[in-house]
Amino acid sequence: MAAPPRPTKQRSRGAFASVLLGIILALLAATVILMIVYPDEARELLQDSGLREAVEQIEREDAHGGRAQYLDAVAPRDEGVRELAIEITRKCKEQDRGCEASRLLTHVASKIKYVSDPRGEGDFVQPPMRTVELGAGDCEDQTILLASLFEAVGIRTLLAFTDNHVYAMACTEEPIAKRHLGKGAVSYAIDGGELHCYPAEPTNPKARLGQEHEHEGFLHVADPVDGSIHQFVREG
Repeated sequence: MAAPPRPTKQRSRGAFASVLLGIILALLAATVILMIVYPDEARELLQDSGLREAVEQIEREDAHGGRAQYLDAVAPRDEGVRELAIEITRKCKEQDRGCEASRLLTHVASKIKYVSDPRGEGDFVQPPMRTVELGAGDCEDQTILLASLFEAVGIRTLLAFTDNHVYAMACTEEPIAKRHLGKGAVSYAIDGGELHCYPAEPTNPKARLGQEHEHEGFLHVADPVDGSIHQFVREG
């Protein structure tokens, strides 16, 4: 006996799903072509349609190899962050970047206890003021807090990622005076030597500015504010 025919309603649903999938694929293809041929117009269209932010976030994640979550967590404009940064650096002279960076590093290194992330899939990233409230966090949390404090008082900051670690770099136009640096301090030049960047390792309770964390080399160095990627040249 021949099998009974499938209900008309089920066939209709299958046909509708196929048509819908075809439309979606056609729209995606048209969007890609538009972005290649008319990139400026495509960005305006995406912005008008509310998709631009999603596209930019995907591009940001791709550019930073999955590290964008750490860059995005840096929050120098948080009121609590700025208030804390100003309080810590209150005794520094105006625009004394060495004094400010040194005091901020000492505060985070001495006040924030290193505690590993809870077990589970993916990293556990805390907002900077939550790290202050808890008085604890892992290297990413400590670095996010320190970078937020640096940027809150106008210190250009970069995040340096190694194969298993991340820490902040405090960058200044003029070299920082030795009195603010630790023993054996090193610095790195970026942008053709226009900026001098000093390691700021917050996981060591006795850390001093410029003392480098032991590693085999940088995998990725990025600005948490504008997302730019940089290469370092060691100065000494």
